[in-house]
Amino acid sequence: MAASCAMTGLGLIGYTLVPVWWMMVVLGILAGLGAGAIDAGLNTYVAAHFGEGLMQWLHASYGIGVTLGPIIMTIALTTLNSWQVGYRVVGGFQVAVAACFVLTLAMWNQNDTSATDDKPKRLTDYKTPMSETLLQPRVWLSVLLFFLYVGAEVSLGTWTYSLLTESRGVDPAIAGLFAGIVGQPLHLAAWQQVSMPNEWG
Repeated sequence: MAASCAMTGLGLIGYTLVPVWWMMVVLGILAGLGAGAIDAGLNTYVAAHFGEGLMQWLHASYGIGVTLGPIIMTIALTTLNSWQVGYRVVGGFQVAVAACFVLTLAMWNQNDTSATDDKPKRLTDYKTPMSETLLQPRVWLSVLLFFLYVGAEVSLGTWTYSLLTESRGVDPAIAGLFAGIVGQPLHLAAWQQVSMPNEWG
């Protein structure tokens, strides 16, 4: 995960430094691989060591970054008149997170030898066959809700700023702030869900 964060951070910072297009493409591949590996790595680690509750908190917490990203870029564009500064700040955060992973490596590698019967069941402890899982109606409902949620989040995150500034004539600072907070109802709903008792089994 440290390498993944470093790849993403260096890719973002590299965008601001390279002089030709093909280098941007190479950095995009690097940053994309790093971002995908971060998600997969964190999800796998939490699934292997913790229960459903922490996994839900992890996913709900992604909303913090989704909110801060547009706000950081808005400040960079409107106050400093430079997109490069925004990319360097976010890339710097990624490199800092990579350093934190390295410094806490011993904690991540600890074997859980104190497991007790009271400990919540880990996600990897479930051995339900895939065929049996796919026969559950609520699984398909979850799939449908996932696609609707991701579609709404990506559409809002991708198009809000452009729509407001280029089509509606909204001031860039206001549009950037709105782009940062427009998805918050979705994230607040996720936080509400993980704070409620698990009634679905």
